Amino acid sequence: MKNIIFSFLILMTQVALFGQAIDTDQSDIGFDIKNMFSNVEGALSGLEGTVTFDASNLSDAIFDVCLPANGIDTQNERRDNHLMAEDYFDSSSFGEICFESTTVRTDGTDFIATGDLTIKGITKSVEIPFTYNNNRFEGNLEIDRYDFGIGGSGDFMIGRSVNINISASIK
Repeated sequence: MKNIIFSFLILMTQVALFGQAIDTDQSDIGFDIKNMFSNVEGALSGLEGTVTFDASNLSDAIFDVCLPANGIDTQNERRDNHLMAEDYFDSSSFGEICFESTTVRTDGTDFIATGDLTIKGITKSVEIPFTYNNNRFEGNLEIDRYDFGIGGSGDFMIGRSVNINISASIK
């Protein structure tokens, strides 16, 4: 019995110190952006990383997650290939899109993760409002694609603001 309790305590200490892994199969990143004719919706797959989160101790909260830049799916293969090219995500040179939190705070019943978002080698501070329930995080943010050098500087054919929806589970 002592061995079982000891093993359980070691496991819980490791989870508290090292965080929990993202459940890639149960996590989705969606986005939408306006173009000249309509909204383009898509998804990015392959979210991985670690999360340390205890709603009662936000000072130790950490989000350190990445996803492959070539994991874009807009249900249009030609467009997807173009989005991976140099003028958009340049996925051959910049293989990952990453977020690393610097602080996490509460906003009433919701939370806000502040941290560094890196796309195409450009890092900007962002805030991601989110909810947490049953090991699942739901959040969203809006970014300016110009801030990350995505898609040139014109906004006649494609909008400037990108809405990103995050739904991530931890194991």
